Amino acid sequence: LYFMNDKYNRDRKIAELIMSYKLEKNYSKQQIFELYVNTIYYGNGYYGIKAAAKGYFNKDPKDSKVVCPVIHKLKCYISH
Repeated sequence: LYFMNDKYNRDRKIAELIMSYKLEKNYSKQQIFELYVNTIYYGNGYYGIKAAAKGYFNKDPKDSKVVCPVIHKLKCYISH
């Protein structure tokens, strides 16, 4: 993987550009953010914010005062 040729990198970047355009055309930033936090890997086998909140804090993300600051920080980051 470290020695991919330039064509592979260029094709991948073009595909990423098209995907990002389609995402922004069809979804709001809030929806994209929700899709992101609900699918990314948080470590220790936890995928998605709900699984991570349950696994790390034994709380639901909606009820957690521990998870909310993290989500708020991420929302502030993507809003700029």
